[in-house]
Amino acid sequence: MVTVMAVVILMILIIKRMMIIVTIVWKPFQYISGSIHYSRMYMSGLNAIQVYIPWNFHESEQGVFEFEGEKDVEYFLNLAQSDGAAGHPAGGLPAWLLHNPNIILRSADSDYLQAVSDWMAVLLTKMRPWLYQNGGNIISVQVENEYGSYFACDYNYLRHLRTLFRFFLGEDVFLFTTDGNTDKELICGTLEGLYATIDFGTDTNITTAFKRQRRFEPKGPLVNSEFYTGWLDHWGDKHASVETQKVSRMLEDMLSMGASVNMWNTHFGYWNEHYSNRAIHCIPVTLPLPVCVVFVCAQVYQGVLERDVTLVMNVTGRQGDQLDILVENMGRVNFGNKINDYKSKKKKKTYIMSLLISEYFFQGQVWINGVNLGRYWPKRGPQQTLYVPGTLLSPSLPNNITMLELESEPDHLRVLFMDRPQLNNTRPQS
Repeated sequence: MVTVMAVVILMILIIKRMMIIVTIVWKPFQYISGSIHYSRMYMSGLNAIQVYIPWNFHESEQGVFEFEGEKDVEYFLNLAQSDGAAGHPAGGLPAWLLHNPNIILRSADSDYLQAVSDWMAVLLTKMRPWLYQNGGNIISVQVENEYGSYFACDYNYLRHLRTLFRFFLGEDVFLFTTDGNTDKELICGTLEGLYATIDFGTDTNITTAFKRQRRFEPKGPLVNSEFYTGWLDHWGDKHASVETQKVSRMLEDMLSMGASVNMWNTHFGYWNEHYSNRAIHCIPVTLPLPVCVVFVCAQVYQGVLERDVTLVMNVTGRQGDQLDILVENMGRVNFGNKINDYKSKKKKKTYIMSLLISEYFFQGQVWINGVNLGRYWPKRGPQQTLYVPGTLLSPSLPNNITMLELESEPDHLRVLFMDRPQLNNTRPQS
């Protein structure tokens, strides 16, 4: 549910080009797609995939654009074309935008539009050769995502985006938007010249939803651009799940209507979303950071500060001692009018402790062979396990497991690999 235009979304065909031509000539093309992040996973069994391109993933520092290694989106596009083979913190917006305290994100604010224009000039130039009409496999490009849920409702901003995309990608590319299934969201999130699609999950009446899309797009394909086959998990809450039978039945119903469907995605590493409809965003002025681990002299552990839980700590030491604070990245708000999610501090020093592995760990991050799987926090839950893609493991060489433990040295240095997840074991907070 990444919600910011910073995440440009591409719809990519993953069937052979000659097959595509025959399909388009003889009958309407209906895609069955899944949303992925090209730096995270490889999917098959679909005839299309939707790829998010997060701005903050490629321009984490202003003016420094990175498209190498795991950020090489063109390499991914080439794989999808030759072999038959996009939620982020702050909705994909780079944190450096918030260095300007007066900036209005996702609006016609001049500073924001300049930053957007600079980013798009680099990204869209790279994407143009991969458009379907240029011999590539990108069949459509999403300009904004769920903008109707944002407070600004700024049509000048949408017009600017439309102009940018047309200038760099040409007049023939299929541009679209996605919004929630309400009149208000579609009114503020759509613009003439950008095809309007909708998103919804299993709690929605399909007929009613597509009738609403038809009011905004009388002709053209029915599209559910984000079919919610699951939902967000929040630390300390029960695991969110959707009944498999409901998902399969609803997917079958939509496909039988001739609608195209894209199924929502997943996350790895630090690129987690931070949903804004949470009490944790009532941030005390005294603690603008989500979680801090405090040390004195880079050795003596003092404790953990956490907003809405522990806001004050007595720190002892001698005059001249060095105070180190390790600030954990818990993600930024990715949805709604609170994406101006400032993270500020007076002093920070990174203190990293590499451990082996422990089934008695408390809170931190885990890597498998150098790939960050994400955070663990078993005492808060609900998830007690982290997904390990089989492609990360070597059957012939030693596999390296690295943990960054933020709270306490574990009593035992071992971990258990399981063939099933444990996702709903929430423990009471102490």
